[in-house]
Order: sequence, then structure tokens, then C-alpha cells
Amino acid sequence: MFFMRKPKNGQDGLYPIYLRITVDGKSSELSVKRKCHTSSWNARTGRSNGTKEATREFNAYLDALTQQAYQAKRHLIEAAKDVTSDAIKRNMTGADDEGKRTIMEVFDRHNQRLKALEGTGFASNTVKRYATTLEHTKSFLKWKYNAEDLDIRKLDHETISEFDFWLKSVQKRNHNSTMKYLSNFKKIVLIAVKNNWLPSDPFANFKFTKKPVQRHALTEQELTRIASKNFNNERLQSVKDIFIFSCYTGLEGATLIIFWSLVRAQQGEQNGLY
Repeated sequence: MFFMRKPKNGQDGLYPIYLRITVDGKSSELSVKRKCHTSSWNARTGRSNGTKEATREFNAYLDALTQQAYQAKRHLIEAAKDVTSDAIKRNMTGADDEGKRTIMEVFDRHNQRLKALEGTGFASNTVKRYATTLEHTKSFLKWKYNAEDLDIRKLDHETISEFDFWLKSVQKRNHNSTMKYLSNFKKIVLIAVKNNWLPSDPFANFKFTKKPVQRHALTEQELTRIASKNFNNERLQSVKDIFIFSCYTGLEGATLIIFWSLVRAQQGEQNGLY
């Protein structure tokens, strides 16, 4: 419930409003950091009387705090913690840091482990892809919340939808690239869910879709330009030769690699290398 408390030197009729949380007969109070005039305060409803825009905004703010209190209660229940008035108050004020994690904290830790296993457990491109996704996440948080980091418990479906919009509109990423970045971010979110740092998966109702890409065949002129290109790097020269060979023969994938390996082996025997 919300109530008005008269200050010691309150002479102007503007009194601060407090929120009282009661669980099993034990109460905790906290200031809502708002004041209301005694002439408009309704003690029975715990709201301000009136229809002006300022009054509606004030009452909407109190409604939001009410929802925040119930949300704090839900978090305590889902985390299998004792539901007390003081626990709800600490959760609402951010004083309850036990088990609290931030997005960047979880993401950084994941990427550090990925980096440590680079070359043995994960490919270099995978490590780079998650590093890029982390940078995009930092920029998105700055754009959306004007913050360097965010309590991971604040992630919801709206945040994911906004991230999707930001990647496409601000970063100008195409649909398929956006889905890849969000898929990487989902892995970080699922780490938080599995560790009970996040009560539910904000991706639950988000649909990952992939749009077909129209690929156009190379023209004869383009193919000739590639064939005539010489690379100083022997590996790149071999890659070019394999690509041109596949274009003219239709061989693809593993078949082409095996064929090319046999060709190189035969060349080595002729040159006395094997």
C-alpha cells in the first residue's frame, strides 16, 4: 500500500509518498521519491485524485511500482528464496546483489573461455563471431538504455525484438546476418537461464527465420578474370585453381578435394618430392 508521511518541516502541503510492503504481518517501507499535495491525496485508494495529465502520470508511476513489487515476489519464488517484505524491498532497490549477473559479465566470461579453447575446441572464426556479437550488444545497450551494461534479469521479449530492430535499422545488417547475431546472443541468454540468473527465456516467443538467398552465376567474363588472376601466396593460388576447376567440371565439396589431393600427390611423385 502507498501512504503519505508528514515531514517535520512540511508547511507547503506537499508530503512524500511511501510504499509499504507487508508479508505475513511483517512490513518494510521505502520512499517512492515522489510528493503529493494533501488536498488531492486519497488515503483509501492510495492514489492522487484528479484527471490532469500530471495526476495520471503520478498514479501510473505508483501502478508501475506495484507491478515491480509483484515481479520481485515472483523472482524470489522462482529462485526458491524466502519471500519476505525485506527481500522484496531489497530486490526492488537493487540492494539484493546475491546471484545478480549482468549481460556483459556473462558474455565476457563466455568469450574468454572460448578464446582459451581457440584452435583446440573452437575455430578462430567462431571466436571472432562471438567477439563481434559482444561488440554489437554493447552498442545496442548504449542505444537502447544509454548504459554500458544491464542486469540480465531485465532481459525480456521486448529487448530481443528491439535488438533485432537495431541490427537491421541502425547497423544495416540483412535479415540472415541479424539472425546469426541473435542466435549467438541466445547462447549467452541460455547460460543465464540454466544457472537460474534469469527466470525465463526471453527468446521463447521469438521466431528465427532464414530468407533464401538468390545466388547469380558468374559470367564468362568474370570467370576469365578470376582464372587470369595470379596470387603471390601459393595456398591462395591453389584455392583459385580448385575453384576454376570445379566451375568447369561441376565437381564440388569432398569429391573435388580428394581429386585435387591425388593430382598434387602425382605431381609430387613426378618431381621426386614423395
